[in-house]
Amino acid sequence: MARSILLFATVLLCFALFTLPFGLPQRMALVDRQITPQAAGMVGDKYYDDVVRKLNHRQPELILIGNSMLGEGVDERQLESLLDMPAAAVWNGGVGSAWWYLAVKNIIPQLKKKPVLVGIVFRDNHLTLPAMRVTGKHKPLIDRLAGENEALLDRLAYLSQENFLSLQLKKHIPLFNKREYYKQAVDVVLKRAASILLRLPNTKSVDQAAASVFASGKMIPALLNQRQLDDERQQDSAKEDMTFQPEKTFLKPIIELCREQNIQPVFIRVKRRRDLEPGKQPPELLAYMDNLRKYLQNNKAHLLDYTDHHAIQKEHFGEGDHLNRQSGRQLFTVLLANDLKKYFAAARKMTFPAWNLVMRVPLKG
Repeated sequence: MARSILLFATVLLCFALFTLPFGLPQRMALVDRQITPQAAGMVGDKYYDDVVRKLNHRQPELILIGNSMLGEGVDERQLESLLDMPAAAVWNGGVGSAWWYLAVKNIIPQLKKKPVLVGIVFRDNHLTLPAMRVTGKHKPLIDRLAGENEALLDRLAYLSQENFLSLQLKKHIPLFNKREYYKQAVDVVLKRAASILLRLPNTKSVDQAAASVFASGKMIPALLNQRQLDDERQQDSAKEDMTFQPEKTFLKPIIELCREQNIQPVFIRVKRRRDLEPGKQPPELLAYMDNLRKYLQNNKAHLLDYTDHHAIQKEHFGEGDHLNRQSGRQLFTVLLANDLKKYFAAARKMTFPAWNLVMRVPLKG
């Protein structure tokens, strides 16, 4: 048995070495985005179209982009009221910088009226982790926003993380490259079978039933919070490299895309539960943030950092790093609105190239 495995590995390696001089395949051969609409939870480009339609209807002066840290932490309507102008939040749970980049690249240009400000809500070094949350259950979310030509996305989020063997497998074995497609297809089949056995109307009802049974409100709060924190620690352990290399991330493209459309980018770092205790940020992260501040200042972008804001206390947190939907969301929305007002005031007086402000949020609430 061992001899057979060794023989197979040797043949595969020789085959890969033989084909290497012929070059790498085209993008679509390596990064497959053929996800079934049913598996992705949409029909055609319904998700994308709905977002664009909503934004064109509201014509927001401010668009915030992020993941659940934004969705749980900011009250969209309250923010509009405090700013006295239209504002919108575009977010999806669990997404990272690749999704944020696609939202700026593929959604904002489709708007009839461009916003004055675009804010990216992030945690720690997540802003410069291009391959974070782009595979598995997150890939259909990426595919929803991806266009026909996404060479930068493919290079930074996917191909840069591939090793030699996986590249050769993708090049020569179609089934390997289609594995996400088939995983999603199997998921759809299983949901259809469950809907028949349980006499539910459709597969969407299966998702709704599962969401109802496992809703966070039905879980023990302490255990749910611990699970969230454990998940974050596990993810952070895989991101211990705090080297600041903006040229290998989506940070610069996001800034440039905003600049091309005369939009001021604002990067909003949220407070984590860890930061309730002073001095808990590792030295590498502090050095990283210093480099990020300097980079944003040199590139005429704003930074709002709420990490050390004393007004945000333990009672404002919900699950894991998320603020709760009552006092936490209300407080952070007020803090954010007050700080963003300064940027809108500057926007009325200056043209984009003159804007150059990096703000450290005051420690006192």
